[in-house]
Amino acid sequence: MQSTDFTLHPEVQKTLSDLKAHFDSSKDGGGNQFIVSDIIDDEGHQYVNLVQEGGGVLGIALVGYTYILEQMGIRFLNLAGTSAGAINTILISAIGSKKEEKSKSILHHLGSLDLFTFVDGFWVWKFLIKQATSSTSFLKRLKKLITGILSLALILATASTAYYFFFPSANPQILQWLMVSTFVFIVLVVVLISTVVWLTGKFRKTGWGLNPGDNFKKWIASILKENNVNTLEDWQRKIHEMPSDLRVRSPRTENISDIKPEVCLITSDITSQVKVEFPRMACLYWKDFLKVNPAEFVRASMSIPVFFQASRIKDIPSNDPEVIKCWKEMLSYEGEIPETAMMVDGGLLSNFPINIFFNPSIEIARLPTLGIKLDDDDAKPKQTFFQLGSYLWAIFNTVRYYYDRDFLIKNSIFEKCIGRIDVRKFNWLNFNLTEKEKAQLFVQGATAASKFLKEFDWEGFKNYRREKKELIQKIK
Repeated sequence: MQSTDFTLHPEVQKTLSDLKAHFDSSKDGGGNQFIVSDIIDDEGHQYVNLVQEGGGVLGIALVGYTYILEQMGIRFLNLAGTSAGAINTILISAIGSKKEEKSKSILHHLGSLDLFTFVDGFWVWKFLIKQATSSTSFLKRLKKLITGILSLALILATASTAYYFFFPSANPQILQWLMVSTFVFIVLVVVLISTVVWLTGKFRKTGWGLNPGDNFKKWIASILKENNVNTLEDWQRKIHEMPSDLRVRSPRTENISDIKPEVCLITSDITSQVKVEFPRMACLYWKDFLKVNPAEFVRASMSIPVFFQASRIKDIPSNDPEVIKCWKEMLSYEGEIPETAMMVDGGLLSNFPINIFFNPSIEIARLPTLGIKLDDDDAKPKQTFFQLGSYLWAIFNTVRYYYDRDFLIKNSIFEKCIGRIDVRKFNWLNFNLTEKEKAQLFVQGATAASKFLKEFDWEGFKNYRREKKELIQKIK
């Protein structure tokens, strides 16, 4: 696919046209004012912070969302994301300058990519993953096949035994047929069990992950290299670049020298059982962390448990004074520092780190922190669970979403800054998406961005936050 297959899609073009017409100042009555931030540059760009939720291949929808934001002149200062959100985050931060559009370049790389190349594990895993994600009935059919073989083997074994003992003088050919059939099915059962045991052993040796994730890391590293980002030092140089003409919108006169752009990618360290923020916490794992390729951080953030092997950081200089100092200051850690750390998907602890740039000391917000959520929940909450799997999955989701939801419950004002993309029709692990499905995900993101911008009230957000802060101060 070409990038134009996404951007020139009829629905995207209509969405963008309608959005621009909505804010057309040349219309009778002046139209609606398009203001989303008080941090601007001389070219009219408006700057915001951006947080993106994780969600596997649904991340294509995130690109659709950011494409519309960029087309409306929005640019990004601070960026954060988890898993798929981390991928779009690092690409936005690494490609070009802060004034440039990034989405078209990202689409160029996505369009020429076969997502299934990221499924780089053993051929059996590839086959099972492809079938399971492409067909909703595959797992049911596989379950029926295995159950059928086991049941038939048991029935034949029982029938052969009963026929032999209770009808010894009956037709010997029937007995012979039953015994041969029983033997064949018992062999099938033995082969089936042996295969399962062998595959389980292979699965265990890989650290309970089906795919190494090497192809993904190479892909990200190659894009970073194209943009002269080979080390954390290179990346930080790009992150901290500020447009020389950045200023606060008149009539405000605040100094913006305190604004220092940062990027945050979330991952989960299951060895030490902590949430990790890269690149800020890179000193925990590397002595010469400025020389680390940032592709390592994204690989750690997108390590979907079981689907991908955990990202392992080996040879941690656990006795180095600077590393020990980092563990104490950042984690209040006093125990033995591990020499190897296993990282899995950041979504395990914080799939939507909307709180990451929250600064309660700011009197009047200068720029918003916009959030993009991937809405794949059922419209109607489940009140009963008929399968153990769905019951356990609901418990798991309750735990992993709690951290982010708790912040939003306590700071409900930020709900006004969040756009939601409807992706309920898509499987977040389907790395075998068709071109039509990829385009539709992009359309969903673009549509959600348009809806959000039409409804977002920047002045109302600032006033509400200021009034709430004043109320809290009065109560204190």
